[in-house]
This record gives sequence, C-alpha cells and structure tokens, in this order.
Amino acid sequence: MSPAAKLAFLALGFGLALARPGAALPPGNLELCARWQGAHGAEKATLANRLGAGNGLTKNQRFAEAQPGDTHSLYRSADLRRLCRTP
Repeated sequence: MSPAAKLAFLALGFGLALARPGAALPPGNLELCARWQGAHGAEKATLANRLGAGNGLTKNQRFAEAQPGDTHSLYRSADLRRLCRTP
C-alpha cells in the first residue's frame, strides 16, 4: 500500500472517530431509536431487532431468528445504546 493511500485511510479513520454519535443515522432510525428508548417488553425487542437488522449490528447468537412475541432482542444492548445515543 502506498504512503498516500495509508494517509487517506488514516484521515478517513479520524473523520469517522470525530463524527458526532447519531449524526449518521437516517431519519427513520431517529424515530425508531426514540421509540425503542421508551418501549418495554415485546415492543422493545421488536424495535431493537428492526434497528439491529437495518444497521448491521452484532447478534447475541450468530444465526438466531426473531419470533413473534419475543421479549429479548437478538442484538447486543450495548450496540443498540451506542447506535441510539444522542449528542
């Protein structure tokens, strides 16, 4: 890899690191995040699964599938909180 390419990747990395949390969320995610933060039970799990699937978050168990009425999200709660935090 050339030095110029390394510098470009480094600059891109710094740009991503300095981006405000939540700033890159599409408008639909902002609403889903707000609803997820105030939800409980099966509704919270459903919203979390929509957010996780739509944003490529890490599942708790690799090949798990959501079932209607689940009260636990398929996705890691720390990842969901990080996705939905506001500046």
